[in-house]
Amino acid sequence: MRWQEKSSGCDPARIFELVEGSLGPGEEREVREHLARCRGCRKLYEREAGLSAFLGSMRHCPPPVQRGTISRGVAMALPTRSAKARAAWSTLAAVLFVAALLDLERTGGFELVGALTGAFNELSGLISGVAEAVHTGLSVVSWPLFVVLGVGTFVDAVIAVVVLAFVRRSRRA
Repeated sequence: MRWQEKSSGCDPARIFELVEGSLGPGEEREVREHLARCRGCRKLYEREAGLSAFLGSMRHCPPPVQRGTISRGVAMALPTRSAKARAAWSTLAAVLFVAALLDLERTGGFELVGALTGAFNELSGLISGVAEAVHTGLSVVSWPLFVVLGVGTFVDAVIAVVVLAFVRRSRRA
């Protein structure tokens, strides 16, 4: 099978197969030629080869002391967010935490709970009112709707009988 570049870029599956050693000699040569030209695929290959080698070396390590934990070495080898992204998220979390504390201090805390309870009561009243309106509307149109649905069912049954009779006659002919 020839090396195929997809419309969105390169084929990472072939790189993973190269790392695993599951490619034939010709396919391996094609992928290695591509790696010589493509920086992104080369970086992916180097990362996967390093991770594969590290995981291979972990097979000879004793199991972790605590059950259900991940070896610290494996956890440290896994890709994580960049330091800039972690710093940005940490800063955002701290700002939101401080804003929430200041709001609780300003309102006295209990006023927030009271406001939420009031909003819930208003929402509950709205839902109850909508349910009552739907019930009233359905009670007004229920008999006419029932009659229309009954007539429609009867018409559908007649059409089905006519179609079946027509199909049977056309098969006999």
